[in-house]
Amino acid sequence: GRETLPGGFVIGYEDWDGDGKPDNMNQYNNGYGLGDGGLISTARDLATFARALLADEELLDPETFDEMLDWVEDGDGNGYGLGVSVWDSEWGEVWGHDGSSGGFLSTLWYLPEEDAIVVVLANHGENADPDEIARAALSLVLD
Repeated sequence: GRETLPGGFVIGYEDWDGDGKPDNMNQYNNGYGLGDGGLISTARDLATFARALLADEELLDPETFDEMLDWVEDGDGNGYGLGVSVWDSEWGEVWGHDGSSGGFLSTLWYLPEEDAIVVVLANHGENADPDEIARAALSLVLD
């Protein structure tokens, strides 16, 4: 839609019109009418959510939590549950989810063996790699 977002939000950038220059994506409401857009949060709030959902297992009943983590293998040694991916890293298993929407990229990782959470939010939809930033942050903290 063309509904402008209210003030106070970080500006997301993306080359929307193909002219090679980043465009301010906040002029568009990124709800898209789907479940993957329109969610506005902070890295701290997402980390708090990850702690409650994945580490402390407070948000779901045990049966639902187990179902969420019932991994289906993808053939490359990785897996996917209900909204959560799993893969191996140099620090052990990682549970996570990433996303993008109109000038923004994000990733959320939980490392159960380290009890570590990393959240990366980037406001450029083309030239940022949240996974690379997450790996670098974990390397600084865990290596």
